[in-house]
Amino acid sequence: LAKKYSEDPGSAVQGGDLGFVQRGVFYPEFEAAAFALEEGELSGVVESPVGFHVIRLIERRGESIHTKHILIKIKADEDADLETIQYLSDLRDSVVRGSGDFKALAKAYSEDKETAAFGGDLGTYYLNQLDKHLLDVVSKLKQGEISFPRRLEYAQGTYGYHIVYLESRVPQHPASIEEDYTEIKRLADEMKKQKEYDQWIEKLKESIYWEVRI
Repeated sequence: LAKKYSEDPGSAVQGGDLGFVQRGVFYPEFEAAAFALEEGELSGVVESPVGFHVIRLIERRGESIHTKHILIKIKADEDADLETIQYLSDLRDSVVRGSGDFKALAKAYSEDKETAAFGGDLGTYYLNQLDKHLLDVVSKLKQGEISFPRRLEYAQGTYGYHIVYLESRVPQHPASIEEDYTEIKRLADEMKKQKEYDQWIEKLKESIYWEVRI
């Protein structure tokens, strides 16, 4: 049934098998239901932020559980999508007419917490660093233009709508501290974050039960 009906692409092909996972990894709603089961027991319908699950507990080892599940995802609300597109279109029109300022609107309305405080500023990127969907939007804009609302995909099953303002295009040139300080700093910060993330993953591996199947 999981192979046929589950909408979790990562586990459906394995019959819904999620393997052994330590407490604290799953969504709290899923985890609470799974840890309450006896081995071999099947749960009722459990709702989580990604949809509805039916869970079977295969085995429990202390604070680690081996489960299988069937997931039916929560469908996107088409009316909400249309409202979002219209809302962004209105914001875009106000900028184009000159009655609205893009940075001020981004600070007030953007749901991207990392960039909203900076007026939606994403910084300077090389074209090959951009997500292919965002690149498709940016490549069609001229300097100073603002895009129509576009849907951009994130992780599996999640997405958002964006309007993009192309502030400037920087001609290709050798990097220098004087002209590229912001970009160099951003790259250094990313390298630092990646190093910290890698260290965290290594520590996490030491505390998680791993089972390799061939």
